Amino acid sequence: MKRLKYILYRIMSSISVLKKKIYRPGADDFDWRWYHLHYQAEVDNIKRDHTQMLSPGDYNFSGGVLSLKSNVLPLHPNHLLLYETILQLNPTSVLEVGCGGGDHLSNLSVLGRQTSIFVGAIYQTNNYPFCGVDTLI
Repeated sequence: MKRLKYILYRIMSSISVLKKKIYRPGADDFDWRWYHLHYQAEVDNIKRDHTQMLSPGDYNFSGGVLSLKSNVLPLHPNHLLLYETILQLNPTSVLEVGCGGGDHLSNLSVLGRQTSIFVGAIYQTNNYPFCGVDTLI
């Protein structure tokens, strides 16, 4: 079913891009009405090879490096770099704007010290539990 949604997204997006090129030259190539399908396909793709949501004990931060401590899939290299950088900087607070599904915020709360995490989102829905909250500690 997810594959069918992704195929539908690609077809609708292609049609929309063609219409924009014909009727509105110079318009944005990305059709934001279908963003949720694009985002979900990217998340599903990453989940095949990488851990999305950490549990306590999955990783250890020591000597400025996060190391895998359990039998879970490794973090995506971009996510690993982000978390290591934030932990190395050891900030008192972190602000994330446009927090998606809240995975990074949740993972930082699992990995981090007593850091206040502030988030900002255009909207809040039940699908994105960490978005729209003022502070997550």
